Amino acid sequence: MPVFFAFIFLMIGILGAIYSPYLLIIALLPFLYLYFFREIRTKAFFFLIPLLVGFFISFFWPKGSLDAKEVTGLVVYRKENYYYLLTLKGKYLVSDKKNEVSLFSLVTLTGYSKTPYYTKFEGSFDYLNHLKSEGISYAFQSEKTSFIFKSPFNLSALRKYALSFLNEDSKAFVVRLLFSENLFDYEKNHIFNELGLSSILSLSGFHLSFFIRFIKKLFGKRLKDNFFYLEIGIISTFLILSGFKYTLRRIFLLSLLSFINKKKQYPLRSLDVLSLVALILLIFEPFSLISPSFYYPFPFLFLLRIFPAKEKNQKAFSFFAKIFLFYLPIRLLNDYGLNLLSHFSQLLLIPLTHLLFFLAIGCLIVPQIGIFINLLVSFISKVMNITMEYSPYILSGKPWVGIIVFYYLLIVLALIAKTYHFKKMANSILVIPLLALSCFFLPDLSKHYEVDFIDVGQGDATLVRYERKNLLIDTGGNLKTDLAKECLIPYFKKKKIMKIDYVFITHLDYDHYGALESLRKNYPVLNVIYASDFQSFENNSYYVDDLKITNLNNYQESTDTNYCSGVFDFTIKDKRILIQGDAPIEIEKQILEEKKDLKADILKVGHHGSKTSSSKEYLKAVDPDLAIISAGLNNSYGHPNKETLASLNSLDIPYRRTDLEGSIEVKL
Repeated sequence: MPVFFAFIFLMIGILGAIYSPYLLIIALLPFLYLYFFREIRTKAFFFLIPLLVGFFISFFWPKGSLDAKEVTGLVVYRKENYYYLLTLKGKYLVSDKKNEVSLFSLVTLTGYSKTPYYTKFEGSFDYLNHLKSEGISYAFQSEKTSFIFKSPFNLSALRKYALSFLNEDSKAFVVRLLFSENLFDYEKNHIFNELGLSSILSLSGFHLSFFIRFIKKLFGKRLKDNFFYLEIGIISTFLILSGFKYTLRRIFLLSLLSFINKKKQYPLRSLDVLSLVALILLIFEPFSLISPSFYYPFPFLFLLRIFPAKEKNQKAFSFFAKIFLFYLPIRLLNDYGLNLLSHFSQLLLIPLTHLLFFLAIGCLIVPQIGIFINLLVSFISKVMNITMEYSPYILSGKPWVGIIVFYYLLIVLALIAKTYHFKKMANSILVIPLLALSCFFLPDLSKHYEVDFIDVGQGDATLVRYERKNLLIDTGGNLKTDLAKECLIPYFKKKKIMKIDYVFITHLDYDHYGALESLRKNYPVLNVIYASDFQSFENNSYYVDDLKITNLNNYQESTDTNYCSGVFDFTIKDKRILIQGDAPIEIEKQILEEKKDLKADILKVGHHGSKTSSSKEYLKAVDPDLAIISAGLNNSYGHPNKETLASLNSLDIPYRRTDLEGSIEVKL
C-alpha cells in the first residue's frame, strides 16, 4: 500500500497549504517516529516527500493578479455564460454571455481583473468556495478578445440537437447523466438531494461504469484483450461530451492506468492504482481536493478497494449497504434529516436511471427518443414526488462533527473485523455508530433563548426562539429564488425546528414578505400577524405566552409602505430587542417623541442600513450593545450607507452585517 500512503500524505500537505500549516506539523510526527525511533529512514522519506510536494505545489500555486490588464491563456472549461482561462500566472473566471470563445481556444484578453461577485444567502451554493476548488481567485473583465487559436470545439449545436424533444424535467436528468452537469439552480434540485440521487446522477460516473460493464458482457468475450480500446473509446466520447469534466477525467485515467497495470510483470494492487489516479489529479489540480467531484466519490472508492465484498451473491447487497452507511452522515450534514424511504426509492430509481442513460445516448443520434424519455422521466418524477410526500421525514438538525468522526472510525473498525471473519464483532460494532447518529433524531424538547438574523440576501428575516416557541419576523423575498425552499426551510431544519408558531410581517415590501406564501405552503406555519394587525391589540401589543411584543410605530397614513413598517419591541431574559423593519427617519422621530426610554441591547438597523433610516439621534437614544445590519452582498442600493456606518462608528456602537458574515446567531 505504499502509493496509498503517498496519496494520504500528499493530501495532508495540500490541506495544510489551503487551511493551516499546523496540519503539516502534525503530519511530520510519523516521519520523526520512523526516522529516529524505528530507524526506517527510507520509508520515512517516502512519506515526507509527498507531504512537502503537496504543501508546496498548493502554497505556491499561481493565483493570478488583481492588477492584471492583459492575460493570455487557454480556455480549459466552458459554460453557457462564462469560461475558465488558464494562464501561466493563474486561472481566471471570464464572462462570455455571447458564447464567442470555445473550449481549448488560445486567446489574449485586454481589460481588468476583479474580485468575483456573486449573490448569496443562507444555504445557497457557495460559489466562491467552488471557484477556490477550481484554483480561481480572480475574475477577468474582457474588453477586447484576440484569438491566437480559435478552437472548433463547440458542443452547443450537438447539445441543442440531442435535447430538442425533451421537456424541462427531462433536460435536467439528461444533462446530469450525459453531460455530467450539476444543476444547482434547477427548481427540483432539493428533491434530488433529499433522495440522495444528486451525486449519483452527476458526480460519481456510476451510470457510465454500468454502461461499460453492460457492453463488456455483450462484446467482452469476442474482443478479449482488445476490449480496452472499445472501453477507452466510450469513455473518451463521454469525456468530450462533458467538456472534459473532472469526473470523466478521473474515470478515463483510472481505466488507462488499470489497463497498463495489468500488462506489468508485477502489477500494483487495485488500491494503489486508485491512489495513483488521485495522486496525478491532485498534483495537476491540487485545489480539486476541496471539490465535491473529488471528496464525494474517492473516499467511497477507497472503501470498496480496501474492503471488497467476498462473496459474489452478496456483492449487490453489500454495495448498497455500504452506500447507505458511508453517505448517511453526509446526508445529515447536507439535509439535516433523513427521508426514511429514500434508500428504498434509490433501489427502484437507479435501475430506471440506467435505462434513462441508455436512452439519452440514443438521443445523440435520434433526438425523437426524447419523447420516450419524457414519459420515463414523468414516471420517475412521480415516484420521487410520492416518496417525498408520503415518506416519513425525521429531523436530525446539524450533526456534531465529533460524532461523525467517531462514526467513520467505528465503520472502518467494523469492516476490519469483518475482513478477518469476526462477523459477530463487526455487527456489534456497527450498532454503536448507528445508535450515536440516532441520538440526533430525538425531538428537541429544550428551551431556547436566541435571536437569529438569517442571511436572505437583500432583505430581512429574523428568527426569534423563546422557550419552545419559534417566531419569524419577516421572510425575505427574491424574484429569482424561492427563499422559503432554498434558505428558510433548510435553516429551520438545521436548527431542528419542526414548525413556525408565528410569522410577524413588518410591512409589505417584497424583500420582507415575498417568501411567505411559499413558506406557508411548504412548512408548518401556525399564525401570521401583520404590523397593521397591532392596531387592534391592546396597547399595540401582542403576547406569545408571556412574551410581550409591541409595535412602536403607531402608523401614519401613507402610500409609502416603509412609513407603515412595524418597529417591534420585546424583551427576552432581560435583553431588550428592537426589530426596525424599514421605518424611515420620520417614524423614528415620532417614536422618539412618544418614548422616553428606548435603550435596547440589540437593534436590527432600519432599512438595511440605508441613510433614510437610523438617524444619529435615534441611534444615540437606543444606544444598543450590538447593532445588526441585514443586507445583500454588493447590492445595487449601496446598503449599508456610509453615513449610517459613520454614525454607528461615531457613537461607538458595535455592529455586524449579514452581507459579510452570513446568518448571525445571538444567544440570550
